[in-house]
Amino acid sequence: MSNDVLAYVESPYGLGHLVRILEIAKRIHSLGIRINIVSSTLVENGRHIDGIDIHKISPPYSIEGDLDPDNLSADIRRDFTAGQAEILRHRQLLEIVQKIDPALLVVEGCPLLRQKMIGSIHNLRKARPSLVIVASVRDRIGYEEIKRTSNGVLQIGTITRNEPGYQEIYRSLDEDFDAILVHSDPAIMPFDLALDNALARKTFYTGYVVGDVPAASSMPEEQKHVLVSVGDGTRGEKFLFHALRAREFCSDLKSARWHFIVGLRSADVISALINDARTRGLSVEYRERNIICEDSAVIFSTHCDDFLQRLADARVAVIGGGYNTVIESLKMRARFAAIAMFSRDGGNIKFQAEQISRLRVMQDRGLLDMLDTGELQDPRDLADMLETLATHRRTRFNISFNGAAESAALIAQWCQQRNVSPAPLL
Repeated sequence: MSNDVLAYVESPYGLGHLVRILEIAKRIHSLGIRINIVSSTLVENGRHIDGIDIHKISPPYSIEGDLDPDNLSADIRRDFTAGQAEILRHRQLLEIVQKIDPALLVVEGCPLLRQKMIGSIHNLRKARPSLVIVASVRDRIGYEEIKRTSNGVLQIGTITRNEPGYQEIYRSLDEDFDAILVHSDPAIMPFDLALDNALARKTFYTGYVVGDVPAASSMPEEQKHVLVSVGDGTRGEKFLFHALRAREFCSDLKSARWHFIVGLRSADVISALINDARTRGLSVEYRERNIICEDSAVIFSTHCDDFLQRLADARVAVIGGGYNTVIESLKMRARFAAIAMFSRDGGNIKFQAEQISRLRVMQDRGLLDMLDTGELQDPRDLADMLETLATHRRTRFNISFNGAAESAALIAQWCQQRNVSPAPLL
């Protein structure tokens, strides 16, 4: 057996999990340990990133929730059936493990998807009992249920830990994993699964995983912009129009340039946003990526290559509530409010709502302001909140942002020992 590390990562919505594992992988590589990443998430087979080898396997399911034969390679598509796909992915992962012969496997992926990964991990545990298997998780594993009442109001209620989804995750973490790396600071947010003593003994807090963030530019305050970047999905779409309305009720911020990063929107939605801004008498610029001219009052862009710099330079920002962006914003001490996102808006929705849980706790700790996750608030209230945030910088908190280095150090230690020492009881 080698001392190599294999990281298995899946991320069905966005790139958050892949970004985090790459940060950890770069630190592992810097310690002189070979690391390979296996994933189906927007990676190319055979690529090398900063000395890290990438291996691509077929996906557990498409974003819509169904296995997608079009995402499979040509040699396996001809034999594809939904029932065979799980077996196929298990075989692909096992073949990579046999080829690399790692000392340690680290599994990074959201809890809902990890349920799809559990079969593979369970098989690996039986086939390779000496392999150290480590779970890499964010600060929360929480499910919430969203219901729309008869009068149209969204209500959020926590699903109990007796739900089948929770129970399967508990069972797998208990039986199949040697350790749980929790990428948070327990002084800010203790991990929910660590409430069980059996799991607490294998839980290791690393601090938050975040890369380098830029410093704010030295431009005068009156030249800084308002940034709105709230991700894709129905709720994000509604908020873009809502923020445009709120701009009308601002005082100081009304004269600022507003930059909306609209994400993967249809041409009809982008056209509607532009028309909405123009009917309010605003000059508008639209670009797919980089900003060329900044003379317009409102800028819409699909993407922004220098997003972190624009976040650092914003007078105030509204961001989505995902782990990476929130932690980056806290590290750079940006002035921001955050809103939890979800992709569907209607009926009864069960979804992995770690965003709502995280934002609620961090707001209680005084770290950020959380925008209403139910119906959108009055635009006047949003305008007042943004005006207040633009002139207020929070007290500096002692938060651990060293999660990548701490994770790498623990993994290096376990590779050398070929086992995991119990964590102290929390």
